[in-house]
Amino acid sequence: MVLNAQNKANEYSDVDILVVSNTFKDMNMDERSNKLYAMTQDLHPDFQAHGFTLNEIENAPPYSTLGEALRTGVSI
Repeated sequence: MVLNAQNKANEYSDVDILVVSNTFKDMNMDERSNKLYAMTQDLHPDFQAHGFTLNEIENAPPYSTLGEALRTGVSI
C-alpha cells in the first residue's frame, strides 16, 4: 500500500504525480497524457501522471484541482 499526501490510501489506490516541464508547452492534454502513460504503464503501484508547464503551475487557480494538488501534495 502507498500512502498519498493525505494518508487516505487503500489497496486500490494509485500514485498521482504532477510532472512539470516546458516540453509540454506545444502539447494538448491528450498528448501529454499519452506520453506520460507510455512511460508509467508498467509500474506498480499504478501511477497517474499529469503533465503541466511551469506557467500553468504558476497560474493555477488556488481552488482548482491543480491548485489543491499544489497545496496538499508532497514535492519530490
